[in-house]
Amino acid sequence: MAVHGKNRHFQMLVEAKNKRGASKILAAKMRRNMYSHGLLPEAHFFLLALPDKFYLWKDKGLSIDLREADYEMDTDRFLKPYSPIK
Repeated sequence: MAVHGKNRHFQMLVEAKNKRGASKILAAKMRRNMYSHGLLPEAHFFLLALPDKFYLWKDKGLSIDLREADYEMDTDRFLKPYSPIK
């Protein structure tokens, strides 16, 4: 998913994957691999949305350096209300 700003430049890219239990390092490798293969354009924010974690990078551009996310958050708080399992 891509979010554009008023100037039509990408502000945020979101990649959703069905991978549980990804460590910070694995998430960083996933981001690096997508950028190193030219799969993503430049954006101010990149969010890797996994079933159990959100990883967010800010202002890393097209860098393919292995960098851990700037922010990490458990998804329970946001996704539990939408889960079919109560």
